[in-house]
Amino acid sequence: MREGNKYLALLIEDDLEDADLYHEYFLLLTNFKIEVIHVTTLNEGILKLGDKSFDIILTDLNLPDSFGLDTLKKLIETTVQIPIIVMTGLKDNGTGLEAVNLGAQDFLVKGRFNETQLLHSIQYAISRSRIDEHLRTDQNLLFKIFNHTPVVLFLVDRDRNIVKINNAGVSAIRKSEKEIIGLRGGEVLNCIHHLQSPDGCGYAEKCQVCPIRNTIDKSLSTKKSFQNIKATLPIVVNDKIIEKHFLLSAAFIEAKQSEMVLLGLNDITELEQAKEQIDSNNKRLETQLKILEFKPEGKDELLNYSLEQALLLTKSDLGFIALYNEETQVFNIHSWSETAMKECEIKNRSYEFKLQDTGCWTESVRRRKTFFINDFEKENSLLKGIPAGHVKLHNYLSVPYFSGDKIIAVVSVANKKSDYDNSDGQQLSLLMESIWRSMEREGLIAELKVAKEQAEESDRLKSAFLANMSHEIRTPMNSILGFVNILQEQQDLSNESRENFLDIVQQSSVRLLDTINDIIEVSKIESGHLQLNPSNVNISEVLGYIRNVFAPEAEKKGIGFSVVSPESIQNTKIETDKNKVESILVNLIKNAIKFTNTGFVEVGCNLNKNTISFYVKDTGIGIPQDKIDLIFERFGQVDAAYSRSYEGSGLGLSIVNAYAKLLGGMVTVESQFGVGSTFSFHLENKTLSKSPRERISISSSELSNKTLAKVKILIAEDEEVNYLLMEQILSSNERNLLWAKNGLEAVELYEKNRDIEFIFMDIKMPVMDGIEATRKIRSVNKDVPIVALTAYALSGDAERFIAEGCNDYLAKPVKSMDIKNMINKYVR
Repeated sequence: MREGNKYLALLIEDDLEDADLYHEYFLLLTNFKIEVIHVTTLNEGILKLGDKSFDIILTDLNLPDSFGLDTLKKLIETTVQIPIIVMTGLKDNGTGLEAVNLGAQDFLVKGRFNETQLLHSIQYAISRSRIDEHLRTDQNLLFKIFNHTPVVLFLVDRDRNIVKINNAGVSAIRKSEKEIIGLRGGEVLNCIHHLQSPDGCGYAEKCQVCPIRNTIDKSLSTKKSFQNIKATLPIVVNDKIIEKHFLLSAAFIEAKQSEMVLLGLNDITELEQAKEQIDSNNKRLETQLKILEFKPEGKDELLNYSLEQALLLTKSDLGFIALYNEETQVFNIHSWSETAMKECEIKNRSYEFKLQDTGCWTESVRRRKTFFINDFEKENSLLKGIPAGHVKLHNYLSVPYFSGDKIIAVVSVANKKSDYDNSDGQQLSLLMESIWRSMEREGLIAELKVAKEQAEESDRLKSAFLANMSHEIRTPMNSILGFVNILQEQQDLSNESRENFLDIVQQSSVRLLDTINDIIEVSKIESGHLQLNPSNVNISEVLGYIRNVFAPEAEKKGIGFSVVSPESIQNTKIETDKNKVESILVNLIKNAIKFTNTGFVEVGCNLNKNTISFYVKDTGIGIPQDKIDLIFERFGQVDAAYSRSYEGSGLGLSIVNAYAKLLGGMVTVESQFGVGSTFSFHLENKTLSKSPRERISISSSELSNKTLAKVKILIAEDEEVNYLLMEQILSSNERNLLWAKNGLEAVELYEKNRDIEFIFMDIKMPVMDGIEATRKIRSVNKDVPIVALTAYALSGDAERFIAEGCNDYLAKPVKSMDIKNMINKYVR
C-alpha cells in the first residue's frame, strides 16, 4: 500500500479494449488514486508480483496461458494476502460462487457490471485489505481495546483475585495497577464489609450475598456470560458510607491453562440518584395533589394532614408545622407528629414558643434559609436551648416559608435513616407552597361566593341597562318615524295638528340625540380617552346659562326653578373645564326636573377658601338609602324594571361621577325617600380673578335682523342630504353657495374663489378630511371664517377643532337659527 490514498493495482487482461475501459473507470475514483500496471498473460502477472508490492489484483479468468479457475488458483498460490477481483466473460453462477469460495474478493461478469459496481468492489477490497493489515501488524489490539474501554474492567481468576485491570479502572479507583493486582473486588472498591472482617473481602457475614462475588462464581460454574446485573455496595468515602450502584456484566474466558472471568462495572450511582429524585418528585406531586384535594374542617386538621405527608415524603420520624409572627418572634405550633408526642418527656408542654427558646428546631428562621444537621453525635452549639427530656435527635431539617420578605411559617422534620440534603429541603419548600395555597383557598371560598353574587348582580344590571337602552332608542325613533309618515301621507292635516306633530318629532329627536351622546360619552370614559380642556370659566356666566336653558322647561312642567348666585361669586373666574362643569350641572338638573312633580328645583353655588361647591336641590321622589351607591354605577338605576315610570338612559350620574373625578372633585348626595334630594359637586377653589361683566358686542335681535344677502359661502360636506338641508336653510336669502364634496375639493374651490366670505367645514370627509383642508386654507388666508359643522359632538371636540384653525363649532344636528346666527357673528 502506498502513502495516503495512493494504491498500486495489477490488471491481467488480454482484451485491450476491456483494459482501456477499466482504465477509464479507475479515473472516476475520488477516494482512491490507483496506479495500474497492465499485463496480458498470467505468467507476466506472476512475474510482476515478484517485482512489486500490489494492493489489488484485477484479472480475467480466460487468458492466453491459463483458463478458468486455474488462473485464480495460481494467483492465490503466488500471493495470499492481496485481494483479487475476477472479471470474466463466463456467465456461470456456479463458477462465480466457487471463485469466491477459493478466496476471490469479488466476481464480476463482463457485460453485466458497470463502472459504479466495479469501483464499489475496488473500494471495498482496498478497505478490507487495510483492516486485515492492521490486524496483522498490531498484535496488541485486544489489549488496547481492553485498556481503552470506558467501563471499568477486571480480569479475575477462579479465586476471584484480580489479575488485570484496564485504564478506566485504575482512574476510577485511584490506585496504581501494581497496588490493585492480587486484590479482590470488595478490597479494591473499599466495601465496608471487607473492613469489618479480619480476613478481608469474601469472609464477612454480608459477603455471602455480595452481587459481585455471586456473579463471578455463577459465570465460572456455568461457563456463561451475564449482563445488566444491578449491584449496590456500601462504599467508604472520606469516612462516610455511601451507597454505590453498579451495573455488572461477566464474560467467561477459557484460556489454554486456566479459566477466568472478564468483569465489567458500570457506575450508575448518579443515574439511580436521578431516578430516586424523579420518584421523590412524583411522590411530592402526589402529596401536593392530596393536600389540594383534602377537605379539612379547619386549619389545624389541614396542618395535621400536611405534616403526615411531609414525614412520608422525607422518610422522617419526627416533625412539626408552626406559624410564625416576625413582629413578636413567637411560634404557634399547630401540628406535632405522634412519635414526637409519645417520646417527648417534657412536662407542661406549650404550643407557643419564643424564637430564643427553640434551639436548633428554628435555626432556619435565624438564618432565613433552609438548614439541616446530619450528625448530632458531634458537639453542636445549636443543641443549646433544647430542654431536658426533648426527643433524642439524630439529624434534622428545618424549612422557612416566606410571604413576600416575611417568614410566616416553619416546617421541621427529624430522624431520617439516611442524611438530609438540599433535595429534601426543596421538596418541603414546594410542599409548604401547596399547604399555604390550600389555606388561602379555604379562606377564598367566601370571597368567591361574594364575587359570584357580584358578577350575577352585574349581569342583571347589564341586562336591565341594555333593555333600557333599547327602550330609550326605539321609543323616540318610533315617534319620529310614525309622525313623519303621518305628515307625508295625510295631506289634509290642520295647521295645528301639523305643528303639534312636528313638535313631537323635534322633541323625540332631541331625546334620541341625548341618549346617543350619553352612550358615546360613556364609551369614551370606558376607554380612558377623556381629556381636560381647562380655561378661565366665569361662574356667573355658567349659572346664567343654566337659568336660561332650564327655566322654561321647569315652568312647562309646573314646578319652581331658581338659581341662587351669592354676591361673593359675582364675576368670579376659576380655572377648570367649562364644558364638563356645565355637563355635570346639566345632568344633575335634568334628573332633578325629571323626578320632581311638585315643588321646586334650586341650583346654587357656594365659595369658601378651599372649595367651590355647586348644588342642585329638589323636592322630588328621593332615593332609598340602600340605593344611593347604586345610582352612580354605569349599569345601575333605582328603578331598572320594565315597568319603571321615568324615561332616560340611566347614564347621566355615571357621566357626572366620571367628570367630577377627572376634574379632581367629587359628587355627594343627601336624600330622603319621598321628600327630595340634594346633589353637590365640589371642586378645588382655583379662583383666578374677579372681572367686570363683559359686554356682548352684538345682541340676538341685531344678529337676526342683520342682512345676509349676497354672502358667498363654501359648504364642505360629503353627504348630499346634509348639503340639501343647508341649502334649504339658506334659501331665504340671495346667497352664492359653493358645494365641495370632500376636503380636497374645498381647498381647490377656495383657491379658485378667493372672494369666499364664509366656510362651513365638515370634519369627516373622504379624500381629505376637514382638519387637513382647514390647515391648507389657513396657509393662504388666516382671516376667512371657518366653522366646523360636524357630527363629532363630544366634550373637547370644539376646543380641538378651534386649535386646528377653525373659528367656531356647530354640532350636528343643527337648527336653522344656529346656522344664521353663526354667519351673522362673523360676517359684518
